[in-house]
Amino acid sequence: MIQSTTAAQFGKFVVVGLANTLLSFLIFALLIHVGVYYVIAQVIAFLIGAIQSYVVNRYWTFSLPGFSVTTLLRYLSAQLLVLALSTSLLVMFVEVAGLPKLLAQAIALPLTAVTNFVIIRGWALAPARTAA
Repeated sequence: MIQSTTAAQFGKFVVVGLANTLLSFLIFALLIHVGVYYVIAQVIAFLIGAIQSYVVNRYWTFSLPGFSVTTLLRYLSAQLLVLALSTSLLVMFVEVAGLPKLLAQAIALPLTAVTNFVIIRGWALAPARTAA
C-alpha cells in the first residue's frame, strides 16, 4: 500500500511539476525577452512556480488538510534549497558550458525534479508523525 501511495503521489507530483515547469519556463522566457538578467529571471520564475506548486501539491498531490505555518516554512526552506541548486546549474550551463540561456534552463529544470520530490514528500509536506 505504501509503495502504491508513493507511486500515486509521484505521478501527481510529475503532473504538477510539468505544469509548474511550463509556467516557470514561460515566465523565464518572457522575462529574458524583455531584457531581465537571466539569474534574476530565474529567481522570479522559480518563486512564482513555487507558490503554484505549494498550493497544488499540498491539497492535491499529498491531500493535506488545513493550513500549517510550520509546513509552509519547511516548504519554503526546501524550495530555497532547490532554487540554489537549479540556479547553480543554470549559471554553470550558461557561463561554463556556453549554452544558450533557454536551453540551459530547459536542461536545469528537470534535473532538480527528483530532488524536489524527495525533499517535499519526505520533509516539507510530510504528514505529521505521531508518537507510538
